[in-house]
Amino acid sequence: NPPYKITAIVETLYEPPQTGNHNSFSLNEDKDKSLIDKLSEGLSLKCIGWIFTTLKDGCTTLKSKEIIMAAKYQQEYSFIHSSGCHISRFVTCVVSPNDLGECKYETYMVSDMCQALERDNIFDTINDDSKMGIRDAQKGEIMPIVYVENKESKIVDPNFFIIDIEHNFISDKKDKNIIKTFDFPKISKDRKSEVKKKIQDYFNKYKKVEANVKCANLNFLIYIANNFDEKTALNIAQQISDKSLDWELVETLITHYIE
Repeated sequence: NPPYKITAIVETLYEPPQTGNHNSFSLNEDKDKSLIDKLSEGLSLKCIGWIFTTLKDGCTTLKSKEIIMAAKYQQEYSFIHSSGCHISRFVTCVVSPNDLGECKYETYMVSDMCQALERDNIFDTINDDSKMGIRDAQKGEIMPIVYVENKESKIVDPNFFIIDIEHNFISDKKDKNIIKTFDFPKISKDRKSEVKKKIQDYFNKYKKVEANVKCANLNFLIYIANNFDEKTALNIAQQISDKSLDWELVETLITHYIE
């Protein structure tokens, strides 16, 4: 057990803009990423991983593209531990159907070696996504030699880089979450009358619930940032984290907008 082992609780998921089909996906430019990061920080939350669904079609746990993305994210979210080591706590979570058609959750990280190979641009692009390729050295370039089973190789099994991470589900009796509601409507291009009804229905549902609970919702804070201003949303997020949110102030803002 390393000295930096921790237990993290998943509070909420954010779905970034993306394009995908049955076989693959790609993430698009996300103009809200900076806002999401700020709101999360205001709520005392940190980004700890990414999650995606898949249909397992072979013995490879993660495809080469997924491993490379995981390595990039782990590098991006790495930090210097008090021991002096560069470490990452960014986890890859995969959701796939089991033999009964139910959701099966698996959590992984890629090895430090994999993270370093991606950081230093050692991997090569190959057509077979069940294998990892090692590129050739360019003129005047010195490349590391990769060995597989004591033999130099340009092809590596992706499973070689994967580390299983322990995961579990928290009992409902353990109230450790900051975010406690998940059904605030995602406001897009609805007409104002439709927006008004959605918001009124949400707050009527939680009429007797304290402000720190019913407003602790990422979609709600995004709505405030987009329809009022970012500073107001950040202040509300901070007050939720401090459990000092003034409901009358929030109610005044919402009432003024939807009327």
